[in-house]
Amino acid sequence: MAKDRISFEISGVDFDKLKKFKKQHEHCISGTAGDKLSYTFVPTALGLAATIKCSCGQDLLLGNFMDHEAGEYDEAKYRPLTKDDLINQKFEEAVQRILMLENPRTFRVAFRKDQSFDLIYAFAIGIAQYADPRVSKSILYKLELDERHSEHDNYTGTDAENISKFFEHFKKNVLVELDQYHSENEKLRLACTSA
Repeated sequence: MAKDRISFEISGVDFDKLKKFKKQHEHCISGTAGDKLSYTFVPTALGLAATIKCSCGQDLLLGNFMDHEAGEYDEAKYRPLTKDDLINQKFEEAVQRILMLENPRTFRVAFRKDQSFDLIYAFAIGIAQYADPRVSKSILYKLELDERHSEHDNYTGTDAENISKFFEHFKKNVLVELDQYHSENEKLRLACTSA
């Protein structure tokens, strides 16, 4: 008597991409149990989504539901990640969490309140406290010391003016950081150049 089972298969073009990914990542360090690659399969109404994650942190997305992945395997896109790549990814993720609150609708969904400078500022400071130091460096803080060591308040306008000033300063400084390591994250660059 056969046992009930669920099985997933990677075949065709996806199998060829997986072979290339495995070859490209053959020198990545294996985990403690000898695991270098982990496989996640998610059946959806649109088809099967498969994510293969290497121990270096790089992901390969496969599946019959993704039209954008139908092209050739791009070695540059799926290269093994370095320690610096992972640090830069975490920086970009922290920046994106702060930037999402610039949209009043997203803010309302997250906080169930209308957008306010104080909540955006507190959220950004909370993220910066545990994130990459470059996030903290990109924030215009409420108080600064001038050359005579006197306190200067950076936010003296209305809520809307302070929000605008915060994000203008933040985006400008994030772009400088992205340029430092030649980030290829075009989506984040676009978010930092939009008004």
